[in-house]
Amino acid sequence: MIRSVLFPIFIFIVSFSLRSIMVAQGCHEYFPYKTGTEWEITMYDDKDKVISTNTYKILKQDGTNYDVAIHSVDPKGKEKLNITTHWKCENDQLSFEMKDFFPPSAAMNNTKAELKMTGDNLNYPKHLVPGQTLQDANSTMEMYIDGMRFMNMQMKVYDRKVENNETVTTPAGTFDCIKLSQMTDVKSMFNVKGKSVLWLAKEHGMVKTQTYSEKGKLSSTQLMTKFKS
Repeated sequence: MIRSVLFPIFIFIVSFSLRSIMVAQGCHEYFPYKTGTEWEITMYDDKDKVISTNTYKILKQDGTNYDVAIHSVDPKGKEKLNITTHWKCENDQLSFEMKDFFPPSAAMNNTKAELKMTGDNLNYPKHLVPGQTLQDANSTMEMYIDGMRFMNMQMKVYDRKVENNETVTTPAGTFDCIKLSQMTDVKSMFNVKGKSVLWLAKEHGMVKTQTYSEKGKLSSTQLMTKFKS
């Protein structure tokens, strides 16, 4: 049961990060950057049943830093996530901390919990072209309660590739996209591996994502369903 839940949760958070990255104009061509831009991503399971509806809004820009509000509800409208995240655009690339991949709910209900994060940043170079290989990233999260380590989770994103150019149609429109793929490895109580494929559209970010289990079975699909700049 834990094995079946852990990987989708990780991909859910990863996808949050990828589709929410904001960049200053000129830093990256495949993500929105204007303050006030809002969009919606709907997540479906392997049978096309809605899992969650996720909305995003660029709140403000401070130099090369961006604040992004993320709000998620389940099909019944119950809140699943309500956070503000932060990213940086510098040195001709997107750079954000792997800590944003970890579910913030891990210690949300325990005021005594302390989280310790270590690891790399996940980087996206300014220009993405087919055949390009992107840098791996590794991170570790440890949760302590009353000074005792309660959980240790390691995450690795690797074999990151820029595949090709494709046209993708979603409820938000038809987009000319760059297609990327990557492998993920999550180690905690169990070792869970999988693959994710992402389609990025210029000035829109992630418009489609599909995640697969280690055996290649489709786990979930995410589609951009609304976009307003």
